[in-house]
Amino acid sequence: MIKLKFSLEYKCNPIWILDDDGDVIENCLPDVLIKDKRIAKYLHEISEQFDSLYEDNELNFEFLGFSNETEKKVFYDKVTQTINLIKTKIDRIYSFETKVLSEDYWLWTKDARK
Repeated sequence: MIKLKFSLEYKCNPIWILDDDGDVIENCLPDVLIKDKRIAKYLHEISEQFDSLYEDNELNFEFLGFSNETEKKVFYDKVTQTINLIKTKIDRIYSFETKVLSEDYWLWTKDARK
């Protein structure tokens, strides 16, 4: 059975399509998720916001983090809500896994890193 994985990576779609061995087939939305405009919109917003947590220019590539705890919580809540919507939508079509790193790493705020 083909597996979908939710994993946030810089400049990538959060949905990864994997084969039976766990190898990446594609980094895109399958048709069942493309057709759900709400899920597709949420995934795009999550990806855009996640990418904005980084500074990426010719001089520097650095994880900056969220500017405050409220922003972090809103993002994390949207990720959780979207994952739950995906699970409901793909039930019995795909197996599903998530790879969301702990708050201690990817949900840092700028102040917490000082």
